[in-house]
Amino acid sequence: KGLGVRCALWRRYREWEAAARDVHHALHHVLQIDSPSQSLGQEFVRFVSRVRNFSAEERVHMYAALGERADLVQELLEGEEHA
Repeated sequence: KGLGVRCALWRRYREWEAAARDVHHALHHVLQIDSPSQSLGQEFVRFVSRVRNFSAEERVHMYAALGERADLVQELLEGEEHA
């Protein structure tokens, strides 16, 4: 829950490097868990939904801040969205 709030703040203040760091951290953490609890799964879905609600311009800034990790994060965030 905390990362979602932080990500919203980073978005509001256009702190793309901090937002990118939190998005990468959240994705990396959840993907390392074999069987996440239902509550963690639900929170993760809400977090991803929040990031997916970034405008196209905001996503460009976040992906730029992610650097070499951008392709993987973009695939994880937008892959299902466009499937």
